Amino acid sequence: MLQTKTSTDIVRQPAWHGLGTVLHHATTSAVALRKAKLSWNVAQTPVQWRDADGTLQVDDSYWCNYRDDTGALLGVVGRGYTVVQNADAFEFADHLIGEGVQYEYVGSNKGGKRVWLLAKMPERTILQDAYAPYLLFANGHDGKTAINVCMTPVRVACWNTMNLAFRNAKQRWSFSHTTNVISRLAQARETLALADSYMASLEAKVERLASIKVSRSRTEAFIKQLFPAKESAVANRNNDERIARFRNCYAEPDLDNVRGTAYGLLAAVSDYTSHKHLPTYKQRERHFFQTVVQPAEMLTLAGSLLVA
Repeated sequence: MLQTKTSTDIVRQPAWHGLGTVLHHATTSAVALRKAKLSWNVAQTPVQWRDADGTLQVDDSYWCNYRDDTGALLGVVGRGYTVVQNADAFEFADHLIGEGVQYEYVGSNKGGKRVWLLAKMPERTILQDAYAPYLLFANGHDGKTAINVCMTPVRVACWNTMNLAFRNAKQRWSFSHTTNVISRLAQARETLALADSYMASLEAKVERLASIKVSRSRTEAFIKQLFPAKESAVANRNNDERIARFRNCYAEPDLDNVRGTAYGLLAAVSDYTSHKHLPTYKQRERHFFQTVVQPAEMLTLAGSLLVA
């Protein structure tokens, strides 16, 4: 029977996504993985079965990925699949440690089919807001999940993700488990070393949006585009509740210095999409990946409306 319990650990205090427990002194990815009991390796064996007369058959064009500590099945993959161990997928982040970067969160779900590590970089102030850039490294062993590396800037005032979802924003790298995956990870390491340039670019985009004044009538038009009217009365009541929650986000004190600008509206959308009270780990994990690994649909829409 496959394990389904989620394993998570973070440092100091729960991160903005509301997952995890405290992790102390994780100075390397190996330490972080060991503390979270994720330092196991992926082993492989050809697919085997017994035919009608009980003879064991083997097909080496398909392989079973399984955990070497528990024997739990992780996935069935083709011959061209290259296993990338958790330690190898995350090790290339270690060179950042010692430069103000801390491993904050490491977790897995579905018995280890998907594993991720979150590293917090030094905070930066943009328009009087403190931003905490995070690097997320995600690896999968089920044959369906690629290796993903992405950066997300978090507004500390609300601990919300601020993926601006601009077209061509180089904030995410994805690699399939193929023979050249290790060399591509090396390329990603070189790109991630330019994280400072990424934050400088983010600052320029934020300042540009903050310079765009948005009138009250334009704000109302923006809200109507973001929350279009529905066909049924019940759906419209639910939509009205969503609009009310968005207005509350836009009225929060931390947006006082940017309210009435395109950036203020986008920050309110980010608050709205991030502040979801989800009761289960499964729901929170899915929301975490939607707002960090994948740009949130509403945030993408808001960005396109504001920069059009």
